[in-house]
Amino acid sequence: MNLVQKNDYVYLERKSKNPNAKTIIFIHGFATTSEYHDGFLKYLNDDYSYYAIQLPGHGVAKLKNKEDLYPKRFANHIVGWIKEMNFKDIYLIGHSMGGGIALMVSSMIPDRFKKVVLVTPMNPSFSWVSLNVFKFVPKDNKKTFAVQEMLLKDAHKFFKDENDPKIAKETKYQLEHRDNFNYLRKRMISFSNRNDIVEAIDKNKLDILMILGKHDRIIYWKSAYKYFKKMPNYRLEVFEESGHLPFWEEPDKYAKTILDFFNEK
Repeated sequence: MNLVQKNDYVYLERKSKNPNAKTIIFIHGFATTSEYHDGFLKYLNDDYSYYAIQLPGHGVAKLKNKEDLYPKRFANHIVGWIKEMNFKDIYLIGHSMGGGIALMVSSMIPDRFKKVVLVTPMNPSFSWVSLNVFKFVPKDNKKTFAVQEMLLKDAHKFFKDENDPKIAKETKYQLEHRDNFNYLRKRMISFSNRNDIVEAIDKNKLDILMILGKHDRIIYWKSAYKYFKKMPNYRLEVFEESGHLPFWEEPDKYAKTILDFFNEK
């Protein structure tokens, strides 16, 4: 994987030598980075090129204007990048907030997309006043571990405890971006953002796979399932052993489910 910083865009790139390779784009979630999804790469052969864009104000991606910390503006940013890179026939994956953004992006330029995967996505069934949202952006190791316990079915499979060095690294990242993430969090749970997502859903006629986690304490699978189950262009899959991060918790099943979906004609 190469980290590319070109013009106003920062993205991870693993480009296949196969001229007929399919293009996969990944959009990460709130207060994370593109690297969270790197485990998926080991399942990709030369039939795929993979790109993971970093949202402004996350990772090393610079933020020009604080007002750009808003999902619809992120969507506009990604549309600009897709056009600059001249990507076509895209297979799009969006996680959490990135899932809601993926809905917006694919509804804005649908002719450039083949299929869309939404992984535990921000969606209109989400409780916009959920108290769990306000526990995001932790400021010490104890609270960081508590967030992981909300995200994962069993956080101890990935982190020893609150003193785990990986927890300390995550706390450091949250503190370095704390002002941006707190500002974004407020705008992410706004009704205007909810309306943007509803509009994108109404416009979007692409083939969409939605992956939900049965133990997710952020995006409740039953609410999302009920909301989307009657929409003919959606296929819903519930992962029994996952929370909010099925690509960490059930990676083999996750990769197979997505690649089978991509390869269907």
